Amino acid sequence: SLSPEDIPAKLKCAICSRLAANAFRLPCCEQTICEDCRSTLPTSCPVCEHSPLSAEDAKPHKSLRTTIRVFLKTYLKKQQDARARESAPPTPIESTPVSTTAPQLP
Repeated sequence: SLSPEDIPAKLKCAICSRLAANAFRLPCCEQTICEDCRSTLPTSCPVCEHSPLSAEDAKPHKSLRTTIRVFLKTYLKKQQDARARESAPPTPIESTPVSTTAPQLP
């Protein structure tokens, strides 16, 4: 699963610090927020304290939504590749034959 440390700062919600899924942009301070935080916006901005503010003021942040989709696809691919490497049988190491006969003395 996606841990907070795995999420780049630019992709985080300015209010809850989670991935800004279905990102919106606050008109007052241009900060990015997630859909959940948009649905519970108070009447003043929780980031810059601008007032008045309503959920309708926050517009979809389309370019960041695209960036987040690409980030998630890349992240999931990396996780799948890591799991495949962990579950793959170890690659046999070629060894040189070792002589089992004692060297002959002159």
